[in-house]
Amino acid sequence: MLTRLALMLSALLVSPVVAQQSQPNPATIQNRANRRVDWHQQLQSNAATGAAAQPVTPTQLATQEAQQLSALAVSVYPELQQLQKGVLSRDLQDKLKELEKLSKKLRRDLGR
Repeated sequence: MLTRLALMLSALLVSPVVAQQSQPNPATIQNRANRRVDWHQQLQSNAATGAAAQPVTPTQLATQEAQQLSALAVSVYPELQQLQKGVLSRDLQDKLKELEKLSKKLRRDLGR
């Protein structure tokens, strides 16, 4: 019984350490960011051309804003990785301001 407890305890203590040591693949992260940004641009172009003529419910609007927020957050991650290396992107500050604006708007809309 004591051996089982020691084994389970050691497994629980080692698993977070192993998870923290794995580094995300920057190429994979960049691919996901590109797909989300492309989707976001397509969404914006559809909105600009009036392709979505149906009325939007508050739930649909909140979902769209959450997806935009997610896409923007994914696109910022590689730039933050570059910032750790000492390379500052030109539009990082604008993206971070947009992230803040979208999150505040989404939080306000969900509070209603």
